[in-house]
Amino acid sequence: VGLKYRDAYLSALNNLSFENIEKTAYKPCYVYDYATSYYHLKSDSSKQVVSNGLNHHIWIKEESLLDGATIKLWQYEVNYGLWQLLAILFTTIPCAGIVFHQLRKEKRLKLVYKEKNKDNIL
Repeated sequence: VGLKYRDAYLSALNNLSFENIEKTAYKPCYVYDYATSYYHLKSDSSKQVVSNGLNHHIWIKEESLLDGATIKLWQYEVNYGLWQLLAILFTTIPCAGIVFHQLRKEKRLKLVYKEKNKDNIL
């Protein structure tokens, strides 16, 4: 698209007094503005501006940098399922350890009690 407009601009300069100067000094920059109301969106833009409640991601590229130029947008999302699984694991594992420890302690006390009262039973 940029080449189409450049050719149209340069063809409009035909037979003007400053045609040769303008053709050598002509170095356009192309601006792409992506506006969104979503503020958690990240990008590799040249500038980010907030205006009228919109978050503008603005890319400014010179004509020489247009070949292979890309626009990257991304966002990070929380994986709630993973965090809930971790919360469950971090609570159930210590609780299970405490219950297991108490059961072993109780079983050991029963064995000690039986050993002490072994003579009294007979």
